[in-house]
Amino acid sequence: MKRIFSAVLLFSMLFCLFACNIRDEETSSESSSESESEEVSEEVYDPSHADYSLDVYAFNTEGRNGRVIIVSDNHYRSFGGIGGYTDAERQDILMNSLIEAYTDPTRTFDCVIFNGDMTNQNYALQKGTGEEQEKDFETLYRARLTEAGIPSFCINASHDSLYEDEFYEIYGHAKNYVVLVGKTAYLCIDTYNGERDATMQTQMSDISYDLMRNYERFLAHGYVEKAFIVCHSPTNQKNFARLLSNEKVLATVSGHTHNSEVVTEQGKPLLQTGHFSRAYTKMVTHGLGFSAFVPVPIEGNGMITDEDGKQHKDYSATGSPWQYRVFDQTESSIESYMVFPEMNYKGCKSDDIWFPAFTQPYTEARPSFLGESAPIDKSYKKFVFEGE
Repeated sequence: MKRIFSAVLLFSMLFCLFACNIRDEETSSESSSESESEEVSEEVYDPSHADYSLDVYAFNTEGRNGRVIIVSDNHYRSFGGIGGYTDAERQDILMNSLIEAYTDPTRTFDCVIFNGDMTNQNYALQKGTGEEQEKDFETLYRARLTEAGIPSFCINASHDSLYEDEFYEIYGHAKNYVVLVGKTAYLCIDTYNGERDATMQTQMSDISYDLMRNYERFLAHGYVEKAFIVCHSPTNQKNFARLLSNEKVLATVSGHTHNSEVVTEQGKPLLQTGHFSRAYTKMVTHGLGFSAFVPVPIEGNGMITDEDGKQHKDYSATGSPWQYRVFDQTESSIESYMVFPEMNYKGCKSDDIWFPAFTQPYTEARPSFLGESAPIDKSYKKFVFEGE
């Protein structure tokens, strides 16, 4: 009996010791896992450790503040005479506005992203002149930013009509890449990689599965907290849609429509980027002059009252003067708004309508600039992060 009792006691002691070891291992594993999780959250961008195949252009990686400008639809070699200026003068105005902002300590920024339709390249291709317009835009205009020390990037679109080698040869970077500002990533994506149509415009297409997976691997890293997809126009095809559904992706930023209103794309905000060429006549009110930030809405009939007390359709979703979108980042929020550079628009005729001359003062379409009592413009969007 004593032998049996001793055997049972020995077995119990061994079982307890084994169980304690398992618990210690589990605790150690959990502690290690928590430690690894903490290490991931503090992960710093290091291209040598990348498990994805993407070019990443990092800015301000040691801090969390940053500013990015996105310009769309400047359509080099088209829309001459808009605002009373030639096409060449309009491109100069754009570059001068960007350089002026960059050199102003209160408005300076990390980089510029041209969100497609930099040119009307397809017109040149129809004439058999190759990539003439893209090369001219690069050497005559974008090069001015480079000379001023301003980093800039481009995105292919329907009118740019470029493929992989053509794009890289002219602009010096791939068509799909990442701009990383602090811990916020701008996923710059070409959604116009389809075949050219009869007008030589490239057609919208889905991104490849491999490209989607590369972006997903990039987003999985701890040094990426938030992201925006920047493309000329989003597609609802499956690979792009899956990337947009990623929890770190806050919104899409597009061009194409020449509109600046914030709408919804596949359940997330779509921040349209306006234009630096022209808004079509149906988007214009009171000539090319506009007061998009101060009209009082009249509920029910889609009309607004302007400063003179006149009623007309609400075109504040677009505005007509030339504009670009800014992303302004702090530790607790990202604020996105349109900027209208100071401009003296000359009288001009467009769509057989005469637009009188007017002066557009420098304007930022956000409450801190317009005053808290001003109506929020439809192009404005603020992302606020809880717990920060």
